[in-house]
Formats: sequence, C-alpha cells, structure tokens
Amino acid sequence: MTAWNPRSWVLPRWRNQGRNAVLRRELRRQGFRFLAASSDGPDYAAELGFFVLNIDATAIRRLGLDHCQNAVLAGECGGSARLLWCDGAR
Repeated sequence: MTAWNPRSWVLPRWRNQGRNAVLRRELRRQGFRFLAASSDGPDYAAELGFFVLNIDATAIRRLGLDHCQNAVLAGECGGSARLLWCDGAR
C-alpha cells in the first residue's frame, strides 16, 4: 500500500515521500511488519509504498481510507492479489 497521490491527485515527489513517512510511522505504531515496495506501469511513474504482512482486509482498507487512497491490493500466500476499494462504494 502507499500514501502517494491521494485520490489519484498527482503530487510532487517530496510531498508523496512525506505522506509515506506518515504511513510508515502508522504501520510501526500499529505493530505491522512490512517491506518496502513499489508499483509502476506504462502510463504512470513508480509509486513507492509498503508490502504489509499479516494484515486483514478490514485493516488495510481502513489504512487506505485514512491515507486517502481509492483502493489497495490485498492477498494471501498462494492466492491471487485482489483490489479492495477503500470507499466501500464499489
């Protein structure tokens, strides 16, 4: 998950890095284990974020909502990743 580009508004790199620093502190405060991660695609620049271990769908959705994300990816070992909408509207 990431805190970059809230609600798909593209922000400068320095603002996104600051938002991710807040998310990192929140993950640590809540006791989650996580690894650095990034995502990118042909139509957008890489977004840095975190691969959060042992977190359930409700908790990761809540973190996504708290950090103004439209959606987050979730999955389980041996399974496929799935897109979870944070706003509950989809």
